[in-house]
Amino acid sequence: MCASFGQRCLTVGRSTTSLLSSPGHHSVRSTNGGGSASTLNNGTNAAANFQPGNDEALVTIRMRPDPQGRFGFNVKGGCDQNYPIIVSRVIPDSPADTCFPRLNEGDQVVAINGVEVSHCTHEQVVRYIRACKESVSQELVLVVRPNAYIGEDIEEPDLQYVPLTPHVADCVPRPDILHQSLLLLKDSLASGSAIVNFEV
Repeated sequence: MCASFGQRCLTVGRSTTSLLSSPGHHSVRSTNGGGSASTLNNGTNAAANFQPGNDEALVTIRMRPDPQGRFGFNVKGGCDQNYPIIVSRVIPDSPADTCFPRLNEGDQVVAINGVEVSHCTHEQVVRYIRACKESVSQELVLVVRPNAYIGEDIEEPDLQYVPLTPHVADCVPRPDILHQSLLLLKDSLASGSAIVNFEV
């Protein structure tokens, strides 16, 4: 399960070698190969849960969105872009950063909540991730191949998951609203997407 949002998990050391094929530096967990078919909230039916091959060193990562509905990571790629689904950015202190095992930049996303995504378009992957927020558990379960693209030149995606819809919740106490706004502004300026992704 994901750790508390207020606590940072230990960040496990990672290799900078490109296209790492060994388990390396994540805590490796086996994925649940059994189970019946599942239906995502967007109506997409998964005929069977994802089952990794015996030769694959994969990691299962679980997280839930923060109070603003963000998981805290960006991805790029998709079969429509002839590129695997790669984590291009992880926002500090976000659920993706504080869960254990931690999601890391350069990880390749192999499956989302039991659905294998190698043949999915970028838009489909976006829908799968967003559907998790609307489920009863709100849990996002990623199966990733660690460090798959460390050292690669990974551009930021056009659509960013952090925040999915940039805003500061009305229920956040007044001092925290300013803090959250400054964090959003800092992140948007750093990524060069301030005009597109930041709302005053």
